[in-house]
Amino acid sequence: MKKMYLIILVFILIGLNSVLSKAKSENSENKIEDILQGATKTALEYKLEKSEKVEIGEIKFKVKKANLWIKEKNTDKKKLNEFAEITLPGKLYNPSKRILTIEKKEVNRNTIEGAVASVFSANKSGDLDWIVDNFIDKDKEKIKSIFKDKKILDQSQKDTEKIISTYIYGQADYKGSVLVFIEQDYIERGKIKESLALKKTEKGWKVTNEFVDDKTFDVVFAAVSAGEVSLKGKESPKENSVKDSKS
Repeated sequence: MKKMYLIILVFILIGLNSVLSKAKSENSENKIEDILQGATKTALEYKLEKSEKVEIGEIKFKVKKANLWIKEKNTDKKKLNEFAEITLPGKLYNPSKRILTIEKKEVNRNTIEGAVASVFSANKSGDLDWIVDNFIDKDKEKIKSIFKDKKILDQSQKDTEKIISTYIYGQADYKGSVLVFIEQDYIERGKIKESLALKKTEKGWKVTNEFVDDKTFDVVFAAVSAGEVSLKGKESPKENSVKDSKS
């Protein structure tokens, strides 16, 4: 981000020097002053636009039980309108972090943003080896067996190609992993939100499927996609367990 900001400023200064030289040759002191003011304003506006506010604290996840994947057996239909609620330590970004498509040679899993960019870029490319390499070692064989089905691989590629933009708007810590909140804008489906679980490995951040049957992750995923995600406060996080509420 800082590198990009510096590049933008360099282009602003290059353009400024070019225009200043022309203005000087025309002996126009007023124009030089106007240009300086305009360039300063542009640089400040860009800095303000790109300034990032991170809200750190206790993230509350709240969603109707009807939206959960893992449902209790013999659940009364009336209870499906009740809410499941949990809190986890985490942070929200304002503005959200834009994730751009990258090439395989550009993969950098040292950051969560880089890992997420690798995941969706790999799916878009249809490169099976790249897709598999985005997962922790424990999950690789299963992922490879799934995507060996060309129909599934092609469908994944087609779906990813319809994504207009991808943003990370927050994350939460859970059992040694990071649950990332992602918002994507699709050509036909509009905005879709989901959560991705990442684990730090010796080779950087990678996707983990260890929470497939985890009730807490189920609430997080459902709340991100169809419920409420909000900063509860900056006090110490409470116990990370699923709680039920009727309000």
